[in-house]
Amino acid sequence: MNKKNTFFILMTACCLVFVQCKKNTIDPNQDFFPPVQVYTNLNLNLPTNIGLTFPQGYLYLPQGNKGIVVYNSPNNGYVAYDRTCSYNPTEACAAVTVDSNYIGLRCGTYQVGATPSFKPCCESIFDLNTSIVSKGPATRPLKQYFTSYDVSTNILYISSSPL
Repeated sequence: MNKKNTFFILMTACCLVFVQCKKNTIDPNQDFFPPVQVYTNLNLNLPTNIGLTFPQGYLYLPQGNKGIVVYNSPNNGYVAYDRTCSYNPTEACAAVTVDSNYIGLRCGTYQVGATPSFKPCCESIFDLNTSIVSKGPATRPLKQYFTSYDVSTNILYISSSPL
């Protein structure tokens, strides 16, 4: 084999290697857990939902993958996020909880007892208003659901599809 053919084969092999390599990117629009269908409404006149009528009030719902947190954001109106942490979502502990100091949604749970404490899962923290990661290791925001508020009936609608 001459040098020209060897060079051509070597360059072809290098090109094939580079074509096979893919950039490791995360699509923020891609679901990180199997999609679930959600459609529920909350009558904000009911005593069980009264906390949502105040800015920064929140409520946990059982729907969604690991539940939903609904938050009355002073900036964005009502927002609803799936409680499944976007980092290792299959872990049993990978559920977010509203931090008692309102610094955000933390991955882990509060332990009830004589001295309540927080048991972290992955240490990720998400902004309550946007669900964007403010502390990792998570790199993508929480899954957000669509919300619509009917002021005439005082009912908040939450859905996995646009309302």
